[in-house]
Amino acid sequence: MKKIILTLAIVLAIVFFLSSCTKTINSPTSICKVTKVVDGDTIDVVYNGAETSVRYIGIDAPETHSGSDKPIGEYGMQAYEFNKKLISESGNVVQLKFDEERYGTYHRLLAYVYVNLDSTSVMLNADIVNHGLAWPLTYFDTSKHTKEFWSDYHYAYQHRLGLFSKYDTASTVEASVIDRNLSEYTGKLTWVKFGPVRYKKNTYAVTLSSTYFSVTVRTPELGEFATPLNVLYSRKILKVYGEVWKRGEKGEMLLHAPFEFKIVH
Repeated sequence: MKKIILTLAIVLAIVFFLSSCTKTINSPTSICKVTKVVDGDTIDVVYNGAETSVRYIGIDAPETHSGSDKPIGEYGMQAYEFNKKLISESGNVVQLKFDEERYGTYHRLLAYVYVNLDSTSVMLNADIVNHGLAWPLTYFDTSKHTKEFWSDYHYAYQHRLGLFSKYDTASTVEASVIDRNLSEYTGKLTWVKFGPVRYKKNTYAVTLSSTYFSVTVRTPELGEFATPLNVLYSRKILKVYGEVWKRGEKGEMLLHAPFEFKIVH
């Protein structure tokens, strides 16, 4: 009888561990059960007794569904499947580590998400970028691992992984062609030729635009460029590599690094 009671107690303890996080909301870390993998940079977990959405800090994976301000991305499903595979291999248990800001947009938790694979702790945020399945998303106040993410992004570029697998083979498309066929190109990775470039800067970003197309670089990521973008690119004809978005009736890219730009003349 005592053995039965002890066994039952152990089972209940395991169930409790797998159904909720082991730390309170004020803890800098929590071990949680994953209830759903949403996409390449978002999961749902049981946190503090309730199902909660967790957004991976410092990265931005392509979208897998419409309804956001971004299109469904060409590598969205690959990012989702990669994320799901590693979480499944960890037994659907993750460790969340938090930065200065605990919550982000839509009241989602912001976290560095770790899994234990073959007795090794792996940060999914970094590993997804390292495999070319997400872009770095730098914020001044929320990423302790910015340098690591950028190193992983350079690795993916150098080895032509994921988002960079078409870097050497994708055709260059004139911006005017993108403009006339925007729905065909939205969400696709390609080279786009546009210009002469007009330069504009505000608190949040730099914009390089022409009649038919524009490129945005977020202010926290301008440090990746050794020379200011107005010096580098104003009045130039450029070709740029990335995922085409739609802003109003115009094509756009959000770019991050110098190797995504080439000066035509």
